[in-house]
Amino acid sequence: MLVDVSDVFHQYRLALRDVWNRNFWSDPELRDWNSADYFETVKPLLFRALVLEKLGQAGTCPHVEQPSDIAPFFVVPNAKSATVTVLKKSSWHRELRLTSAEITLRFRDFFDWGALRYRDLRYYLVSIVACPPHPDVVGLDALVDVYQGDVFMDEPGETSTHSYPAG
Repeated sequence: MLVDVSDVFHQYRLALRDVWNRNFWSDPELRDWNSADYFETVKPLLFRALVLEKLGQAGTCPHVEQPSDIAPFFVVPNAKSATVTVLKKSSWHRELRLTSAEITLRFRDFFDWGALRYRDLRYYLVSIVACPPHPDVVGLDALVDVYQGDVFMDEPGETSTHSYPAG
């Protein structure tokens, strides 16, 4: 059974935004690639503290370097159809309108277009696990607007069949 953990992920997203926007971006002297690298170094620690610990998953994932290193989190379109922007060969390839029944997406991270700009982290960066209507996109990365998807995890001790709740 899948458990909705969207609120936990939204709190994590807001924490990331605050750390970057209030502490790095707000200081013009810190708007550089070193700061962006430091921020990327801190993100896994915040993920462990704000997501894994809160969800009782920290002990099952002792060596998480990045949120994408673990698999139990899925992004599920929450509307009749959501726009999924697919990445192929280092460019945003195409947009697909899909329902939760048509695609399985694994959470990798939050995404924003500008690494040195103000960050809203408006998108989920996901991996496409399954997509029967478009099998050519399986294994590729994609973006989903955070307002068009919810985050679910397998209930502890269970393995999901990836049957998502209807959006």
